[in-house]
Amino acid sequence: RKEYGLLAWRTHIYYDPYTDAPGGDQDGKGPHEILIFAPEWESMWDVTPERIQQQIELMWEWHVVDKTTGLHNRHDDKQAGCDFAFFGGELVYAFAFLNSKTGDPRHLEWAKTVANRHWNARNSETNLAPDAPSTGDRYDAHHCFTTLPGPHAALLLKAYEVSGEAYFRDLALSYIEAYSKYASGESPGRYRAMLQLDGTPVMDQPRG
Repeated sequence: RKEYGLLAWRTHIYYDPYTDAPGGDQDGKGPHEILIFAPEWESMWDVTPERIQQQIELMWEWHVVDKTTGLHNRHDDKQAGCDFAFFGGELVYAFAFLNSKTGDPRHLEWAKTVANRHWNARNSETNLAPDAPSTGDRYDAHHCFTTLPGPHAALLLKAYEVSGEAYFRDLALSYIEAYSKYASGESPGRYRAMLQLDGTPVMDQPRG
C-alpha cells in the first residue's frame, strides 16, 4: 500500500503477488485510483472493517480536493485534476457504504457532497452533465458521455441501495432519462456515445 495507507490497486498501481509488494507506476508508488465497476466493499469489510473504514476515509482526505463543492480528482494528490464521472460514482458509493456500517452522518454527507459535483455542473434544461467539469478547455468539461448514465448512475444506485437515500436514486434516474431522451440514434436501441450539454449529439469523428 502507499505510505499513507491507500491500497495499491487499479489503474496505475497494483499488488504484485510475485514480489509481495506494490507494483506499477513508480515501483508501486504512483497515483492511487479506483476504476472498478463495483468494488466489493462488503466482502472486504467482513475481513477487516477497521482497515476498510480507514481506506474509505483516506479517499475523502486524498481524493476530494474541495470538501465543500465535492471537487475531486481521480488521483490522490489533493490537487485539482480529472473529476471523471466514473470516479465520482466510486466515491459516492464508497462513502454511502461506509455510512451504512458506521451510522456516522458525516459519511452520508460526504457521499451527497461528491454526488452534487456533477449534478451542479449539469445543464439545468437537459440534465446532461459533463464527464469532468474541472478540466477547463478540454472536451470532457463540455460534453456528456455514456459514463454518466452508465457507471456513474449505476454507482449512485448502489449508493441508494446501501443507504436508502432517495436522493441518489433520483439523480441516477434523471441522468438515465436525460441521456435516453437526447442520445437516441436512428436505429432502435442504439445511442450516441457523446452529447453536447444542450443535447446535440456529436457525430462520429475521425480518430484523434
